[in-house]
Amino acid sequence: MLIYDSIIRYSLWFTFFLGFWIVLYQLQPIQQTSTKFNKLIKKQLNSKKGSSSFIYNYIERLITSTFNIKSPFVVKTFIFSLCILSLITFIGLVNSDKNLIQSLIWSLVTPLFPIGFLLYKRRANRINTSHEGIRFVQELLNNYRIFHFNISEALDHTVRNSNGFPSSKKVLLRLAVGIKEYQTEDELEELILELKQSIDTTWAMLLGNSIYNATLYGDNIQEGLIDIIDQLRDLENLNEKNKQTNMEGMMLLRLFIPFTILGTFYALFKYFGFTFKKFIEYQFINSIGFTMFFYSAILIAFTFLLSLYFKKEKNDY
Repeated sequence: MLIYDSIIRYSLWFTFFLGFWIVLYQLQPIQQTSTKFNKLIKKQLNSKKGSSSFIYNYIERLITSTFNIKSPFVVKTFIFSLCILSLITFIGLVNSDKNLIQSLIWSLVTPLFPIGFLLYKRRANRINTSHEGIRFVQELLNNYRIFHFNISEALDHTVRNSNGFPSSKKVLLRLAVGIKEYQTEDELEELILELKQSIDTTWAMLLGNSIYNATLYGDNIQEGLIDIIDQLRDLENLNEKNKQTNMEGMMLLRLFIPFTILGTFYALFKYFGFTFKKFIEYQFINSIGFTMFFYSAILIAFTFLLSLYFKKEKNDY
């Protein structure tokens, strides 16, 4: 009961401090409609550029590329939450009579879980966006031609007709709004960098460079967009062939694994005198067996998440 009391107590303290933090910094909406406020924020960010720490910059890039928002408040709140989570973990483990070194290690490891979730979320977003590439680049090309090679208008109308590529909508929306409001070349470079990081593919780098040249220099990027579409079409055909090959390999594994499991149990029961009752006793009643079961379950769950993580690859060449 002591562990649960500590968890509840420190969770309440965490909620209190988080609320105090929000009130102190007077949370502003992430997407402001006021152009004057946006210019003020950009001016403050430019004045502070280069003075932030490595951790702050990394968290900022991670949040920006994951959720397509850029807010100093969100970054500071996330870092503050990680510190509170680490502190709660340390105090909770110490109160439960855990070893001081072990408590310290877990307090340092625990904040990695939210960061890991963000990395997982970012990769999932990148994969989904990369597979929508051919559709939104084709839509961008069509609008680019319709609006007489005006890249800003083309992006704006591509966002409005984004039903066929929902995962890419936030990325394109931020880019379209930013291109209309940017004032310096550095701001434009930052927008293009965010586009590249949000998709993180070779063709996204080419697309970002093309949009940059069209916006800053007024270059005609029609041929460049056509080349990207042709490469993505070739890539889709190649991916389809690889998918068929992988499906054949998975079918063989699905046929092989059940026979392996059944053969293992048959050998245990037939030749080693193992019974289901002994399995329950060794695995759940015995303290050492239950501990091994607990860590095994964690590793199995972690392996399952990794398999989901690497199951689908980005659409890149």
